[in-house]
Amino acid sequence: LVTDDSYGLHPYRSNAIEGQRYRELGEREYLAEKKRMAVDAIKEDPVSFADKIASRIVAATIWLHSDSSRQREHPQYIWCRLMAVVPFCGVVGFCLFGSFQRDPWMKPALCCYVFYLFPYVFVSYYERYAVPTSLMKILFVFWLFRSINSWFSDRESRFRGEAEASG
Repeated sequence: LVTDDSYGLHPYRSNAIEGQRYRELGEREYLAEKKRMAVDAIKEDPVSFADKIASRIVAATIWLHSDSSRQREHPQYIWCRLMAVVPFCGVVGFCLFGSFQRDPWMKPALCCYVFYLFPYVFVSYYERYAVPTSLMKILFVFWLFRSINSWFSDRESRFRGEAEASG
């Protein structure tokens, strides 16, 4: 995850060591060097790489992450953290309730969501990268409530039908 500490190391910062290295090598060589370093690190410790991907998936879908103590101390932070999990619950909910058959737009929305987040989860993740997925997250929550409502309506209809048939 990109944190306040790691953000200061980004090569766009001219006073950072990486920024100096970027200017010395040029963009093409700098990126080639970083690619070699990344491949070597993955080969050396694939479990660590898998762990980083898992933590990015959690940060992107379930749990709002912040390494800023100022943000964590804010009273609304807990509320925001709890609300961050609701769209994920929406995805799980409409998968469990079998709503894919009822609404043809769920699959494309879910695919767009996954394909948009994939490179960020695989390489690096920062909270602001998820902003373009906000509309899809709202749809996931809407579909969750609609799926729950449909599920209860279907159960009530079946219950009434069984009651009328038996008596």
